[in-house]
Amino acid sequence: MIDEPDDEYDEPNKEYIDEPDYTPDELRPEALKLHTTPEAKYTVLDTNIFGLAKATISTLESGVYRGKYINYEWQLMKDKVVSDTIIITSETSQKIIDQVQYFWTMESAFKENGLLHKRGFLLVGKAGCGKSSIISTVITDAIKKGCIVFIPEARQHSEDFTSCMKKIKAVEPNKKILVIMEDFESFLENHSITSKWLNILDGADGFNNVIYIGTSNYPEQIDVRFTNRPSRFDTVYTIDAPDFEDRLNYIKNRKMQIDEITARDIAKDTANLSYAHIKELLISVYLFKLDYKNTLERLTNQGDKLISSKDFDGNSHTIGFDTSADDADISDEKEEDYEPIIGSDLNPYYQHKISKKIITHIEYFKRFTK
Repeated sequence: MIDEPDDEYDEPNKEYIDEPDYTPDELRPEALKLHTTPEAKYTVLDTNIFGLAKATISTLESGVYRGKYINYEWQLMKDKVVSDTIIITSETSQKIIDQVQYFWTMESAFKENGLLHKRGFLLVGKAGCGKSSIISTVITDAIKKGCIVFIPEARQHSEDFTSCMKKIKAVEPNKKILVIMEDFESFLENHSITSKWLNILDGADGFNNVIYIGTSNYPEQIDVRFTNRPSRFDTVYTIDAPDFEDRLNYIKNRKMQIDEITARDIAKDTANLSYAHIKELLISVYLFKLDYKNTLERLTNQGDKLISSKDFDGNSHTIGFDTSADDADISDEKEEDYEPIIGSDLNPYYQHKISKKIITHIEYFKRFTK
């Protein structure tokens, strides 16, 4: 008989580490040289349970941290900083950045007025309009100021987030912390924990020197108690599609050797498109050498119709690529020249066109990733 796993420990999103020789990255030899204790000490794991403290530090280095479930408890794990090199220069984005920077200087004023030094911002808008770039700029600035940037995950329970925050505040009560919650609506999918997140943002746990920044593409899915009442998200900003000057700056900063006249033409052609669309246009045209007009048309019309499985019945399958005859370079070939792919209902002629297009993209990708 095969032993069944104990359901009590069958939690796919949690990592249990019992091996005695397990050594987290921050405790490996090269890190221990920086923070070794002068003498061995015990660490209290639980009531009447003790272990060996391999090393201790009195302050966390500024950087990005996430929660990681190790040894049956949420711990702090330092993560890599991924920074967007494109600076968004819109009036709204600059206002947000300025407010965050100013807030860090207001600690004494909040304290003198008997207030928790905390603030909440919610950034809403269509996907690709620059919310993540604003977040990236704020994170970079916070790290320069010695702050901890903590990024909880939507799957992480609110109490687990609180546990990580308490660990920081227990050792460094005045540590400045920037909490980033992208796609905030996903944090509230379990309605039973909505009230707990309300309490966290209200400051019920007493966390001082904290900024909470949430983002959402679907603000209508967020409980109005978050969006319509200050002290949770004190200010809600709508991030609109970039205007002409924003688009022009974005295109020129991409370092693709685009001359001024061409950059202005592209900025004019991409009115009402997001930064994500403009980025895809530049990559498709300047890296993959696709036709500019066809690519612009594809991206402009991309959101006009929702993709449905019903669309798969016909033969017009582009899979996101332009499969026009002049671009595919097989206009003289006939349908009967191709054998069908087993298990596919798509016309063999179009199977070949799509396959050739994909292979072309892969070859270009290999060239630019060497």
